[in-house]
Amino acid sequence: MLILWHYDAPELTSPEGTMNVQLSDEEVQTLQTMLHDYLPELKFEVARTDEKEIRHVLIKRQTLCERLIEELRTH
Repeated sequence: MLILWHYDAPELTSPEGTMNVQLSDEEVQTLQTMLHDYLPELKFEVARTDEKEIRHVLIKRQTLCERLIEELRTH
């Protein structure tokens, strides 16, 4: 089964704004696993980073990661 993923959040995307990705069920599962495995490490980095600009970038990544996990879970 293929899914069509549409992401349109200007603060987290490229200048073009949107991206569509088609994934097989296996690819969806793999991506979910990768994001799920990466998230705790990312949260740890956010918590221990003092530099404001770097922390901001990491928080944006965390937000995107959490949103992608949720999007993939609902498909």
